[in-house]
Amino acid sequence: MNKWVAFLINDTRYCCNIQQIKEVIPYSACNPFPGSNEYAEGILNIRGEIITIISGEKLLCDKNITQQNNILIIENDRQERIGLTVDKVDRIVEFDPAEIDTGVDTTSPNTTWVIGTINDANDLTVVVDFADLAAQQSSEVE
Repeated sequence: MNKWVAFLINDTRYCCNIQQIKEVIPYSACNPFPGSNEYAEGILNIRGEIITIISGEKLLCDKNITQQNNILIIENDRQERIGLTVDKVDRIVEFDPAEIDTGVDTTSPNTTWVIGTINDANDLTVVVDFADLAAQQSSEVE
């Protein structure tokens, strides 16, 4: 059984592996920067480290209709970090990755990070993998 962080964006529940989450911080307005991509809200200085903040709504839903209350700081294996805005961190869930239903269409633009779904206590949860998100954003900023 693995642990996953469940969070809400536009009333849809998502989760990602807890090992990808470095920390959760309260939402604060970001500083926009020139040349950023369509998903970037801006940058934040978090304890002396400049981190690009990505809109979870734009990345996963293509809509911006709810208030963002938290930022998930995601870290990959290369210690590259990125922030992702979310409406709310919901809870920690546990399930085996073998239980993920991978029969999901991942060819549309907002499903790049989706690996499948899981039925958690009769709630459909979309499972996402952000392992390459920080690396992709870092390469776009350079």
